[in-house]
Amino acid sequence: MMNGERGLAAGTIVYDQYVIDSVLGEGGFGITYLATKQDTGNMVAVKEYFPLAYGRRDGDTDQIHPIEKKEMEYRRGKERFVREASVLQQFDYLESIVKVWDCFEINGTAYIIMDYIDGITLKEYVAGHGGLNYDEWMKMLSPVLRSLITLHKHGVIHRDISPDNLMIGMDNRLYLIDFGAARELEYGKTTTVLLKVGYAPPEQYLHDGELGPWTDIYAICATTYTALCGKIPADAVARLQGAPLVPLAEQGMLLEDWQWSAIQRGMRMRAAERYQNVEELYDALTVAPCEEELPTVMDTELERSVQKKIKRWERYFSRWESGAITAVILAVIVLAGWQVSGWMRQRRVVAEQEQTAATQSTTEQRTTRITTEQIKVCKMPDVAGMSEENARSKISQVDSRIQVRVKRQSSETVDKGLVILQSVEADTQYNEGAIAEIVLTISDGKAQKETATGNADKSATEPAWKYDVKSNETQTQDFYLDE
Repeated sequence: MMNGERGLAAGTIVYDQYVIDSVLGEGGFGITYLATKQDTGNMVAVKEYFPLAYGRRDGDTDQIHPIEKKEMEYRRGKERFVREASVLQQFDYLESIVKVWDCFEINGTAYIIMDYIDGITLKEYVAGHGGLNYDEWMKMLSPVLRSLITLHKHGVIHRDISPDNLMIGMDNRLYLIDFGAARELEYGKTTTVLLKVGYAPPEQYLHDGELGPWTDIYAICATTYTALCGKIPADAVARLQGAPLVPLAEQGMLLEDWQWSAIQRGMRMRAAERYQNVEELYDALTVAPCEEELPTVMDTELERSVQKKIKRWERYFSRWESGAITAVILAVIVLAGWQVSGWMRQRRVVAEQEQTAATQSTTEQRTTRITTEQIKVCKMPDVAGMSEENARSKISQVDSRIQVRVKRQSSETVDKGLVILQSVEADTQYNEGAIAEIVLTISDGKAQKETATGNADKSATEPAWKYDVKSNETQTQDFYLDE
């Protein structure tokens, strides 16, 4: 018997030493269990590679097998999964990275053994407690930023930072988890990754988007937005189409101007306009900018004019009187110089702000025009009554990114092999890539009659594999991009 019809049952022993206790969490690519290491009695987290879209489990042997015609996708995903362990093992000395103890391949799949962090995700915390104040959040986030600085210097970006992937431990420390999407930098090309709507920057929506530290920086600032106000910021696609990034002040979170400015800059639509490394972001989030020092040198023309007047006065007064007047005039001039210089500085700042605003407006418009041209609006086809093959083909013609999953059930009215219903309704409009998957319910024919012994022949009615369909909420929050 399996846990939740998908995961390993409690009491299952993995690799002859890890006893499964319970399921900690499930995702599109795997399941994480709480387990006990037999020889030490220590609690550990066991992460199992099990992609819903590409694999199925044999309930008798616990073996996971790739779905027919999905062998390559399954293999590539497993390679990425193993790479996650490799990344974590390299950097488990960092204060915000979970320590990995082992990684092995059995049962047709792979497992990662890591420290168990007793706590909840940032998403769960915010949902239950509301937003954090700025100082409290920065105290928690700072170790994560320092860890990211090291990761980026070694050419590794996380690519999936969100409140789901930040764990708050019982020690009140913040841990960055789920490095399944992490990889060495490959500029000019995106790769398969589960995107978090609201936290993924525009370049991750594009097949040729250029990824770099700025990609993680956008996600960090978007996560900061949620951590402070408890709400998800407008997603990148919506913002490119005109949706505003609602100021945190309007969400009930009062910040210093420089704090909000730092978050905004980190979430610019154009990657080049964001902070280019985490060091810059860290400084911007933690250090208030200093006031510009007052000028100590007067304007040259003003100084020359004053000197001429001083010489005229010196012709008519004694040395003592002349010196006194000179001192008075100089004092007046210094004050005047400060006022003039301050006025000039103010005018210069205003001009720079106006220029920056104009440039930003132009670039945002240009980016919106360029990017929205690459975003296709799709309409989900009606595949009810079609064969599975024809249904898959029709869906692929509309949006090749959608993963099609199948479940089977008996039907008294629909012939065997035909689609009974679809999880995404026909004629549903969406941006290409915004739907991760669609579940097709296929008729398995009429239910098998009971035999004379009272037992039904289940071989014809039970599905070849079982699974838990993700909730609609999850489907609206996450989606996949293909290579």
